[in-house]
Amino acid sequence: GDVPFKQESTKADGSNIYLPVTDRDVIYDAIIEDLLEAAEYLPWVNQSGYTSERITKGFAKGLAARAALYRGGYSIRNKDGFPTERGDNWRHYYEIANEQTREIIEAGIHRLNPSYASVWRNLNALQLDAAFNENLFEVAFGLGQHGEMGYSIGIRFNTNPKYGYGNNTNVVNTSAYYFYAFDREDVRRDITVAYYTYGNGAVPQEFFQGNPLSFNFQKWDQRWMNDQWLTGNLAASNKRGYGINWAMMRYSDVLLMFAETENALNGGPTAEAKDALTQVRRRAFSAASQATKVDSYVASLNSEAAFFNAIVDERMFEFGGEAIRKFDLIRWNLLVDKIQEQRETLAQMFVLRQHPLHGELPQRIFYKFEDNNENIDRTSINFYDNMGISLDEELQE
Repeated sequence: GDVPFKQESTKADGSNIYLPVTDRDVIYDAIIEDLLEAAEYLPWVNQSGYTSERITKGFAKGLAARAALYRGGYSIRNKDGFPTERGDNWRHYYEIANEQTREIIEAGIHRLNPSYASVWRNLNALQLDAAFNENLFEVAFGLGQHGEMGYSIGIRFNTNPKYGYGNNTNVVNTSAYYFYAFDREDVRRDITVAYYTYGNGAVPQEFFQGNPLSFNFQKWDQRWMNDQWLTGNLAASNKRGYGINWAMMRYSDVLLMFAETENALNGGPTAEAKDALTQVRRRAFSAASQATKVDSYVASLNSEAAFFNAIVDERMFEFGGEAIRKFDLIRWNLLVDKIQEQRETLAQMFVLRQHPLHGELPQRIFYKFEDNNENIDRTSINFYDNMGISLDEELQE
C-alpha cells in the first residue's frame, strides 16, 4: 500500500522523520529503477563465487519483472471509497517485465530441474542446485540456528522414534479444495499437498488426515532432510532451526511471467509464450500424458483470455505454499472472485459430493499401506471413485 517512503538519511533536526504517505506507484518506480541498476553490477549465479544464496543478476532481473507486474497491476487505492484500480500505463511495465524475463531466458544460466520433486528434495537436504540453477535466489538459513520451513510449514510430524521430535505447529495449511483443483495426473499434486500426517506416539507410520480443511504442504518433509539434521532431531526435546532455505524465486516463475506478458502485450499468445508455458507444464505430467495434457492443451489456447486463464491456473499449481498466490490474485483483481469460487466449490463438495472438474466424489476414503506398513499406498486411495453408497442411495435413506 501507500506508505512513507524515505530516500535520504534522517536529519539531525528530525525534519524528515514523520513523513506523509507516498503513492505506491512512485515507490514501485523507484524500486524498479534500483533493481535494474543493480542488475548491471551483479554477476550471474555461479560466477565470481556467487551461489543462489546471494543476490545475482538473474534474481535482480526477475525481481524487477515481478515488481513491474505489480506496478502494472491492480491494487486498492488510497482514495475515497478505496477503489481497486490498475496503475497507469500498464503496458510500459509489462514491457519491462517482458524484457527482463526474456534476458534471463536467453542467457541460458537458469533452467528447470527436470524433476519437480528434486527441487524440494534438494532444499530439504540443504543442498544447492548448481546443475540447473532453478532457484534464482534462496534466503540462506543455518541448520540448528534458523528456519521455520519444515516446522511451521510442511508435513505434520508427531514425535516418533524414527525421525525424532515432531513439528506439531504447522501454521500454513491448505484444503481438499486445492487438492481437487489439480488434474488427477499432475505429479505436482502429491508433491505439493499432504493429505496425511506422520507418526502418532511410538508408531512410525503415515495417517490419513481426516479433516479436509487441514491438509498440509508436502514440499517440506522431514524424511528428505540430511543425516546431520536427523541426528540432531533424534536427540532434540524442543524446537530447533531446520535450516531449509526459502526459495524466493524459481525459474518457472520467470517462464510464466514471460508467457503472461507476451500474451498481454500481443493481444494473444505468441509461439514463445506457448513454449514457456509448455516447459513448465511438461515436467508435471508423465511421458504417456504429454500429447493430451501438455501439447494439445497448450495448442488449444489461442485467445488472450483463454491463455491468461491458463496462466492463472498454472501459477496456482506450480507455486502452492510458496507465498505467491495471494499477490498474483491481487494484481489480477481476482482475489474476491477466487475466494468466492472456493466457497462455492467447497459447499458443492460437502453438500452434494460433486466437483466441477471430477464429478461425483466418494462418500468415504479407503486406503491401505505398502508392505512396510509405514507408508500409505498412494495407488490404493479412491480419491475419485465412490466405493461407498451412491449419493442417490444416501438421499433416499
